Amino acid sequence: ATTHAATTHAATTTTITTTTAASSSSAPSSSLPHVHVTAKEKQRDNLQRIPQRCFSSALCSSHEFHHSADGFDENLLIVLHGCGGSVAPFMQTLRRLCIPQTALLGLTAPRALPVADMGFSWLHSFRPDGTQVPSSDPERLRSLLSCCTAFSTFLDQLLVHCGYRAEHVFVLGFSQGAMVALRTALTYARHRLGGAIAVSGMLLREDPLCELTAMRSLLADRARVSFTPLLLTHGARDDVIPVSRMRAQLHTLKKAFAAVHDEPLPSEVCVKEYPSKAHTFLSSQEEVRDVLSFLAERMRLRSLELERRPDVVIL
Repeated sequence: ATTHAATTHAATTTTITTTTAASSSSAPSSSLPHVHVTAKEKQRDNLQRIPQRCFSSALCSSHEFHHSADGFDENLLIVLHGCGGSVAPFMQTLRRLCIPQTALLGLTAPRALPVADMGFSWLHSFRPDGTQVPSSDPERLRSLLSCCTAFSTFLDQLLVHCGYRAEHVFVLGFSQGAMVALRTALTYARHRLGGAIAVSGMLLREDPLCELTAMRSLLADRARVSFTPLLLTHGARDDVIPVSRMRAQLHTLKKAFAAVHDEPLPSEVCVKEYPSKAHTFLSSQEEVRDVLSFLAERMRLRSLELERRPDVVIL
């Protein structure tokens, strides 16, 4: 399947043409027009790696960074995995997409799960004996809020030290990682990010923002223009986080937004449901197309051919 997504910046339009595979097990790839990039241009446009001091133990246990395959890190996509394992397989899938002019930063969650080789989690999920922590345990919410605070601090440092602008930074999370991505997008008031993508995940069940009063209070404290665009993708067959929870939380967000701003929830909030999708990462051509289209409509893409023309002045 081939997706065409056009993104306009200033007086130029860039078209992304992406060919996707059938499922996440055979990772999608992209087909882009070949543009020769000189070594000088690549060195000039690759923004510096993120300083190690930005990665606190409260933020992640490890991380991996990959420059854009085309050599131009105009955008940054931060990737957060779900409960268990690490971010590595998610990065492998996304690297094969070859998202143009976009660097990838993968964060592995800070909490090691108590059973060997189970991986890491973003919140207090299991007891030392390996049994699951119930939602009534207040440490679940406290640990998630701690992660979100560390992530917000990291975003502040990222924008200061690495040259990215907030509108060119995107966050993609799966399951628990989606909880962190979504909550941070809603509460990060310092800047409007380029966008946040929550795959098979919503706010934690006991999160106060699931209540209308708390969501209204949050939105009332933020300017309308600072609302970060959201994409929520969810499966009708998800038995871990049922789609009914996503719909209920979306209803709360819609009511709160209408009450605060006296208008319907804007088009910056996109919701996609897939009848055959379970609790999985990008699992179909359709879902991959939706994610890439969301990014393409919002990311900054330079027209390299125009920049090289002697009759074009870059402002």
